Amino acid sequence: MNVATLLHLAFPLSIALIVFALGLRCRPSEVIYLLRERSLLLRSIAAMNVLQPIVAALLVSLTHVHAAVKIALVALAVSPVPPILPGKELKLVTRDSYVYGLLVATSVLAIILVPVTIALLGALSGRELRVAPVTVARIVGGSILVPLGFGVLIGHLLPTFAAKANPIVSRIGTLVLMLAAVVALCALWRPISWLIGDGTLLLCIVFATIGLVVGHTLAGPAGDDRTVLALSTAARHPGVAVAIGAAAFPGQKMVPAAVVLYLLASAIVSAPYTAWRRRLHAGVAPGTPA
Repeated sequence: MNVATLLHLAFPLSIALIVFALGLRCRPSEVIYLLRERSLLLRSIAAMNVLQPIVAALLVSLTHVHAAVKIALVALAVSPVPPILPGKELKLVTRDSYVYGLLVATSVLAIILVPVTIALLGALSGRELRVAPVTVARIVGGSILVPLGFGVLIGHLLPTFAAKANPIVSRIGTLVLMLAAVVALCALWRPISWLIGDGTLLLCIVFATIGLVVGHTLAGPAGDDRTVLALSTAARHPGVAVAIGAAAFPGQKMVPAAVVLYLLASAIVSAPYTAWRRRLHAGVAPGTPA
């Protein structure tokens, strides 16, 4: 069994465990939270699925970076919330509902919005681009919806067991993910280094920064909502982004490296924002708008 095969097994397993652990502490009412908060749902879609794809299209049209970087940014801009982000967000906020609601809503809507947005962007650029809804459904279903739903079900039927299992499953999933990420980063480091230069890193930083600002602004006055939407707009599902690149641009083999490069840049950009929001939320009573 080679490294590629191990990574192919380790990443889905670790993400499924992490999302399953999230589901163990999630109440069924939180899954459909944004159905009750329609104004927040619309603003979330506007930030993540309208404004950020427009920003990505403008940035890639105005710059002269590697084609794989342009593809990665556009693909990331239309992708849903990454499955490991909610665990980070839950440590920052006092209200969990929006974290879970946004994860589920963006995952379900991605099955429709990703193919439509990619086709629209292709038409605007004079190219025929297609991503099958089943491709997106398979990824978001396997990495988010199925393990989360199973966790919610177990948590609802066996709350005592879920409370005990949650930290154990989460730690195992995180450990496997960290090991797999280190191996993947080492394997992709050479193509990543090829992409650094000609303004690529700066472009990734600018794109992530705009995502934070857009999400923070459109979330509304509640501090928890601002934190969640800002981080979710800046960071997206890498698996969906890579699948978009493979489906729409099968000849571009550097897209995975470009996606990883953006994830690194996004993590660096988000660190000061996360630290600021952590200090802010620590000084605000639960339920009070920051």
